[in-house]
Amino acid sequence: MSVEQVPAPAYVAERLGIAVGEPVVHHERLNLLDGSPVTLRSGWMLGAVGERLAAHSHEELHDLVLEIIETVLGCPIETAELKIEAVVADSATAGVLGVSPGAPLVLMERLFRGTDGTPVELSFSRIRADRLVFSTVLRRRAQGSGAWVAASPHTTP
Repeated sequence: MSVEQVPAPAYVAERLGIAVGEPVVHHERLNLLDGSPVTLRSGWMLGAVGERLAAHSHEELHDLVLEIIETVLGCPIETAELKIEAVVADSATAGVLGVSPGAPLVLMERLFRGTDGTPVELSFSRIRADRLVFSTVLRRRAQGSGAWVAASPHTTP
């Protein structure tokens, strides 16, 4: 939808480890499923990586964001920190996603870090709750143990 250089807002700056107001590249994209809006994704990238993103045409940027960062922008990702929470749609987001204001959404905050641990991109995805299913397989750590670990998380829009 858009790619532009902007001053980093306070929370974005904190998560990316930079000063408030430092230039970052903000990008937004709308993901469709069966022709209908399902996810509104807003991301902020640091310096050179973000500048490389802004230099590409929208037609070149239709892959998954992780693939774009690694293959198009040449920045390998080592880890991703993920927060997931339930929120309601504000009027602007509701209009883009085709839901009523106050409709339930899933908010995913994700911070990609490069191989040296440096933050590369912070993103927020607002996902229609009526179009998303989370599923996983849990395995016990040891027989008789009450501890479980996720063995293979899956997300299906």
